[in-house]
Amino acid sequence: MKQLLIVVIFSVLTSYSYAADEKIHWREWNKASFDDAKKQNKPILINVGHEGCGACRWMKGNTFAEPDIVSTVNKHFMAIQVDSIIRPDIGERYSDWAWPAIAFNTPNGDQVLALRGTRRADTFAEILDGIIEGHANGTLKPDDLAPYSAPEQPRTSPLTEIRDQVREQIEWTYDDEIGAWGNSKVIEGSARTLQFAWRAHWQGDEQAGNRFEQTARGYLKQLDPEWGGIYYSSVGRWGNVVGEKRLESQAAALDIFAEAYKLTENKEFKEGLDNVHRYLLDHMLSEEGLFFASHQPNIPGLPEELSIRDYYQLDDKQRRKYGLPSIDKSLFTDLNARTVIGLLNAYESTKDPAFLETAQKATKALLTSRKKKGVFIQFSPTDEFEFETRLHVVQNDNAVLLRPHAYLGLMFLEWHRLTANDRWLAEAQGVSNVLLNQLQDPELGGFYGSKDFIKPRKPLEDNAVAARFLYNFGVITKQDDLKLASEKAIRASAAPRIVSREGRITGNLALATELLTSGYVEFSIVGDAKDGAAKALFDASKEIYEPRGLVHYEKPGRYPKGDKPALYICNETACSVPIYEASNIPAQAKKFAAVLVENQQS
Repeated sequence: MKQLLIVVIFSVLTSYSYAADEKIHWREWNKASFDDAKKQNKPILINVGHEGCGACRWMKGNTFAEPDIVSTVNKHFMAIQVDSIIRPDIGERYSDWAWPAIAFNTPNGDQVLALRGTRRADTFAEILDGIIEGHANGTLKPDDLAPYSAPEQPRTSPLTEIRDQVREQIEWTYDDEIGAWGNSKVIEGSARTLQFAWRAHWQGDEQAGNRFEQTARGYLKQLDPEWGGIYYSSVGRWGNVVGEKRLESQAAALDIFAEAYKLTENKEFKEGLDNVHRYLLDHMLSEEGLFFASHQPNIPGLPEELSIRDYYQLDDKQRRKYGLPSIDKSLFTDLNARTVIGLLNAYESTKDPAFLETAQKATKALLTSRKKKGVFIQFSPTDEFEFETRLHVVQNDNAVLLRPHAYLGLMFLEWHRLTANDRWLAEAQGVSNVLLNQLQDPELGGFYGSKDFIKPRKPLEDNAVAARFLYNFGVITKQDDLKLASEKAIRASAAPRIVSREGRITGNLALATELLTSGYVEFSIVGDAKDGAAKALFDASKEIYEPRGLVHYEKPGRYPKGDKPALYICNETACSVPIYEASNIPAQAKKFAAVLVENQQS
């Protein structure tokens, strides 16, 4: 009897342990998962988020850990989970509900419901029951707000119309009193702010210039003076920070501070650049020279009475007393390319070689560890990567993705601008080949986010980044087909309803349409790069503030070769007189820019 009792108790404990340890059987986003849902006639539950998402962490530790939820999901659903940065094409698809984004599809893959943010277990259980019942009764209806697919026809209106639509959306949502967009001051990218600086220069828009500087000063209030780095967001006003730092925020800050320093020479912006650089080197640098993804708002040893915001008010010694924030040690190609661009901008603005050295190491790592048979992969686990602590399924499928290639293209052009080394044009050509041969829609133009198996989608912002790269690369290398592909990328992705739906998340589209409608400004040096006079012209041209400027040595044949090196400043319709002395470049560039501003205003 005693032995029987022991067996019963052991069985109960074992059963309880098994139930407690049971987890949702998350699958990867792939064709096999969707095919199995169809074969098994199961609705699909899709969960999308990333490691820096505190709400995602809460869902994993609470709702998704509740035994009844686990049991219901595993029995009735095909559960698919995606890290939105490992697969930015999927993250972009569900960004309207970020983060976490939770979507329910029929077994055929049609979305019927999407949720934004967290849900408590009891509420989520009711939602699950409703989906199960609707599926059984055949009453599930398509969601009108489901992610849009690629437009069926390209936009045929003038590019200026697209530009003006984007301008209106960005301006309408800008708060001039605070100097930012919206209640939550999220720093994910620099494009929306940079377009103000570009417009001030290109169109003589004084208000745009004031808005740029006001926003840049807001960025300064987001810096951590102790460890360095810029906080990801703040609430209500600049400086009311949320205790989280992400790599995309650091890249954006480098861009903005570098641009602001070029325009103002205010030492505060140089100090901002140094602050972010110090943080990258001290806290985010991997062994191979790339940068980790984020400092998460998660400190295991932090007392309950001390918030993460309180923690970041402490000095270094006091912070370390409670422990260090968790670090997402993922190394993402797109985020690192953006960071290198920011570092190169910082170097060009300040001439501080420390920025260049860091950029060189990161670029070398990207080329050696991320390039596979001519294609750059977005993510690959390293020895520093911690699988066991991940919030989401780690999908390491080496998918060919638009976003990393688009940013790498811009990065290679920045390197060429600084060095005039044709090696970077060769790398840019490789990126161009991937875009055109593997991701381009051959009929309508534009680029798919990936070669995915579901309804094709041409991500608006990523197509805009690709458009800027291809346009500038086409001008430098005299490949008119690339300039055409650039315009097609805008037309094939920027349908009015899509632009409207994306709202203020259209900064890259703003930059692309401003560039394509105002046109390039080319600084072409005719002469041997080894000639001291030619190099002086090259170096002086780089000093000119001209965001659309393309500085390079010209191949023989386009311009007459004289007895000494010469510089020509040109666009599609006009050229300057030949300039032989570096000291004359600023005056000639100013004169040329004034004509362009006059043309824009007329």
